[in-house]
Amino acid sequence: MLKKFVLTAILGSIAYAGAVLTNNPAWNGTDTANSFGTGTGTPTYGETITVPIDGNDVLTNFVFQIESAPQHIPIVAYVQAWNGTETTGSPLFSSVPETTFTGTGFAGYNFNVLNLALTPGAQYILYVSTLGQSFGIGADTSFGATLTDTYSGGGFFFNNVDQSHTAGGSIADLNTNSWGNVGGIDLAFSATFIQGASSGAPEPSSIVLMITGLAALAWGRRRRSLH
Repeated sequence: MLKKFVLTAILGSIAYAGAVLTNNPAWNGTDTANSFGTGTGTPTYGETITVPIDGNDVLTNFVFQIESAPQHIPIVAYVQAWNGTETTGSPLFSSVPETTFTGTGFAGYNFNVLNLALTPGAQYILYVSTLGQSFGIGADTSFGATLTDTYSGGGFFFNNVDQSHTAGGSIADLNTNSWGNVGGIDLAFSATFIQGASSGAPEPSSIVLMITGLAALAWGRRRRSLH
């Protein structure tokens, strides 16, 4: 009976560990939003999200699907507060700069946020931008997108500020220029959240200690039963 209880505790902790926001129904692998890039494309694409209110309010990572381009495109990913129509304040997270791949098809770009605590129920925007990034030959590409509303907590937004001089542009300029929105479209994305310290959920180390203690108790009872 105790072994069954230990197993239930393990499975319960896994089920209670986090939440993933993503498109439902899923992206079909071919539909796109375009064009994004450093040439004639828009330099900033993003998806607004609503933070879960079930205690999973710590963002660990998010993923966008980006199509290959003839040349590498320099990108940085960001997380920023959103007031319903535009970004506010400064980015809460920025990734290390990287470049998109060349070739064919799409690739999932995973941006590790390293546990960013956000406000439950509030909206934020996860976005990728070429602003301020140096590059050689300009190139444009596409993001995977669903052409219907597949995520009810947000939508696809873009910003054309500094389009003509992306390398000399600034992320701060996004707050001063209107964001555009194509209604009923979402970028193909996922965002993973875990339990925050204020949720009342046990920390992972506490779960391990609890399970270890239960296992030791079970072993002690088994030894006593052998005498």
